[in-house]
Amino acid sequence: MKHPLCLSVLLLLLALLLLPPALAATVTCPSSCSCLLPAEAKKLGYPGYCGGKQQVCGTDAQKNEKYCYTKPVTTTTVTATKTTGATTATTAPQPAACPAGCSCHTLDEGKQNGYALCGGVMALCGYAANQQPRYCHQVPVTAAATATTPPMVTCQKPCTCTGEAAAKAAGLVPCTGGTQQPCGYSPAQEPQFCYRNPGTIAPTLTSAVTATATTAAAAGTTTPARQKLPTALLAVTKSPERPALFDRVTVEAVAQKGSGIARIDIWNGGMLAQTCRADTCRYTTPPVEEDLAITVVGITENGVLAIDGDARIRDNYGMMGPVAADADGDGIRDLFDNCPAVANSGQADTDHDSVGDACDECCPACDAAPSDGLLGGGIEYCCPSLDVFGYSTNPFSCRDSLTRRDEGSGRDVYYWEDFYGSVDRQGCGCYDGDGGSNDPYTISSTWFEEEEGRECHDVHNPLGDTYVTYCTSSRTECDSRTDRCANATFVKEFSCGPGGLVSTDVMCPSGTTCVTGRCSCPDSDGGWDYFEGGTSAGNMDTCIDEFTLREYGCGYTDWRGTYHDESRDITCDHGCYEAPLGDVCQCWDTDHLVANQYSLRGETHWHTPGGGSVTSSRDECIDERTLREYFTEPSGDDCIIREEIYTCPGKCEAGACHPPTCTDGVLDGDETGVDCGGSRCPACPACTPLLIGEPDTDHAIDVVYVMDTDYGTNRTTFVNDSWGLIRNGYFGNPKLAANRDKFNFYVHAGTGDYEEVCDHWTLPSGFSADCPFADAAVIVHRDPERDCRKGGSIRFSASYSGNRTVVHESGHGIFGMKDEYCCDGGYDELDRMPNIFSSLGNCQAYARSAGYTAANCFKFCPTTKCWPGTAAAQASCAAFLLGRDPAADTTVCNCTAYALANGKDSSQCTAIRATDCDQFWQGFWNDRTVAAADLTVTSPNWCNHHGNGVIECCDSGWWKLDADPYNAANTGTCVMVSRGTDWGDTCNDRVEFKLRSL
Repeated sequence: MKHPLCLSVLLLLLALLLLPPALAATVTCPSSCSCLLPAEAKKLGYPGYCGGKQQVCGTDAQKNEKYCYTKPVTTTTVTATKTTGATTATTAPQPAACPAGCSCHTLDEGKQNGYALCGGVMALCGYAANQQPRYCHQVPVTAAATATTPPMVTCQKPCTCTGEAAAKAAGLVPCTGGTQQPCGYSPAQEPQFCYRNPGTIAPTLTSAVTATATTAAAAGTTTPARQKLPTALLAVTKSPERPALFDRVTVEAVAQKGSGIARIDIWNGGMLAQTCRADTCRYTTPPVEEDLAITVVGITENGVLAIDGDARIRDNYGMMGPVAADADGDGIRDLFDNCPAVANSGQADTDHDSVGDACDECCPACDAAPSDGLLGGGIEYCCPSLDVFGYSTNPFSCRDSLTRRDEGSGRDVYYWEDFYGSVDRQGCGCYDGDGGSNDPYTISSTWFEEEEGRECHDVHNPLGDTYVTYCTSSRTECDSRTDRCANATFVKEFSCGPGGLVSTDVMCPSGTTCVTGRCSCPDSDGGWDYFEGGTSAGNMDTCIDEFTLREYGCGYTDWRGTYHDESRDITCDHGCYEAPLGDVCQCWDTDHLVANQYSLRGETHWHTPGGGSVTSSRDECIDERTLREYFTEPSGDDCIIREEIYTCPGKCEAGACHPPTCTDGVLDGDETGVDCGGSRCPACPACTPLLIGEPDTDHAIDVVYVMDTDYGTNRTTFVNDSWGLIRNGYFGNPKLAANRDKFNFYVHAGTGDYEEVCDHWTLPSGFSADCPFADAAVIVHRDPERDCRKGGSIRFSASYSGNRTVVHESGHGIFGMKDEYCCDGGYDELDRMPNIFSSLGNCQAYARSAGYTAANCFKFCPTTKCWPGTAAAQASCAAFLLGRDPAADTTVCNCTAYALANGKDSSQCTAIRATDCDQFWQGFWNDRTVAAADLTVTSPNWCNHHGNGVIECCDSGWWKLDADPYNAANTGTCVMVSRGTDWGDTCNDRVEFKLRSL
């Protein structure tokens, strides 16, 4: 029986379901919003629903509902100089200039310097690099001081501007009777006054404000004091002028003659990057990822005179004072003194880092090397190992040469210019991975030099009859700091300051926390990633047209606590791709629009369809003439990366080809030698250069190849073989390859002759006169002959394929090392930096003095020799040798047979316990299938020295610290063992010392 009530309810529900759907109530959008479809809102960059609510405002022809969306906030174009498109930023509250007498600082900066808010009001005047607001501040003064303090003056000779305590210590008196005339403030904001020596005539004092205004007027401006002065006083150039992403930009600043500018500061992104106490200054930026904010400040004795760039940078100089003090009394004012605390009137600055030799703790060339120490003493210096575009490769390696020659500018470039972003007051370098931006969303490391092993002494200053303490360091070391979380709210950002490493605690914006060294960016793709889609504060990365991507980044929180999202419009070279998680640039090839793409180092990015993984590549030089060029090409709706191996017409350098010239140091064009021969260059000399790394032969290792008579007349084959020995031999060795700019290679026009083993040597007639600079003469042969070096001379031989041989023999002839193999090598313990030792005690003593592990001392050349003592072991050894060479001499497997075959006394073959056999022989025989337990015979260490007959080898035994294939505690290979391509530790010491001394 059916229940009547249930039946009625079911019929009612069925009727309701059959009714047409009711339309949602529509609203009229306010003027700040627009009625759009969701897809339209996304395309137009609308940030979200009006008022945060989803309200229907209408439908389109297909009855799709439209909603009210908030109109985008008006954006301001920051720059449009790059070919990649303009950068846009959301308009933030506009700061106002501070009134006269006030300067712009964050609250923390004001507190640290003891400043008060200007007029007691929080007046916004700007933002720091980390988006912390800055407010107008002033130096607090008492009412009595305000009423009685006279105006600032400029001290006239013979008066100087200094602090009260310093003047009292020097016995100075106020310039004008007993009245103290204020002239400025010290860096610690202590007042300074005009003082003179007793007995000198008091000069007339000029108001600093009046003097500055007069200077400005003379320059053709009515700009009041403390404001931006004419930029005509500074000529500032940037190269390249229109940088692409990841370029490094070189800024050159030159002061106008007669301006009086004697110090130039260069600021990058609101951070002081370079100080030059001169009328010219040069600075190279880290790789740029957005538009540069470079400001150049020119300073005279009266203070800041000219600013090219952001006028607000002037506020960072505070009340610097019209005249700087001379704390060390050497006649050079502190503002322009490259050692303000140490008297150095000569201002010597060997490495041109704006820190004088007298106080430079990181200047390898400033002091003579002491006679003791592993490498002869001297100051070591470290730096991040960066490629020519500033990308870090190994942050803990030491640079091997003080300078390099920049042929483009014709000047010496010092190591700190290549590898550091700044130099501190002690002359030590510092490199900040994020360029000092203190971006809380980015984790980066800061590498810095610091002095170690300081030695201090007092230096007499005759001008003031005072003493100052001057400290030098016996070496420097590298260290680094990586941004980390101070707590969940603050990230500790490390950067470079005037005194070295500094740290700043930056508050994470509202709604974010610090995780693993950075604030959690509200952008799902982590920030400015044009090849990965993401959403930031509800704004999804979107293609606004076929080739333009609007990328949303991390944004910032202003001083009111309001979050501001930021966006940039980027031109996508191969089109903008619509992806589900946010639109992306599909391909990017930075040099594809250049007329000759091989002439510019490009960077190529490829994004897989659908917003997947990213691949990127940068053009690179394989060698001095060969370029690996990356490029992109469309493939339907996709884009793929291709690569091409291209031989440059001229020199390949920094990932780009250059036209051939007669001065580029490579064999190019139709030259027959480096920069000689052919249709354009002068005729080649008899000693023809093949590869020149350092034109000054006094500071290079010069290797000359000589063709052996067994080549006949086939000189082309000889030259090609010489190239092979350069590329696969010398530059197959990691240490030599890293110092290729210190090697020069030549071929001689004549013919020589070599016969094994060192039996016959003939160099071409006139060789010494043709190649007086040669450090090594290598006779290259094609016949199968054993190679060697000619006594203590620079001559040695090498097979055309003897890549290890040229490095091994160079170890003897160029670097002075001894053989590390057993048993017929050349053994001798060198007086200084030996690589082999005549006793275990000598080896262990050297290990302890040089910081090596004494337990690694290994007897590689024993006085006695172990032999297989059983017939089975001897047979196994013979089978092994015959398997490799059917004509092998199997007597070497049996002591008695070997003695009889070579005229030695077989009774010297005596029985021993296998456990008494040296470790060397255990490894030696194990390679020949003989077990250590079978080594039960011993004899003198007989060997056929260089084929000259069997003699006893190894003297009283030889030890070494370097790795050896038969040393179980320190196994490995070494060039001086004729295995491997690298040096052992002690060999490396000698190589390093030689290369550094060039």
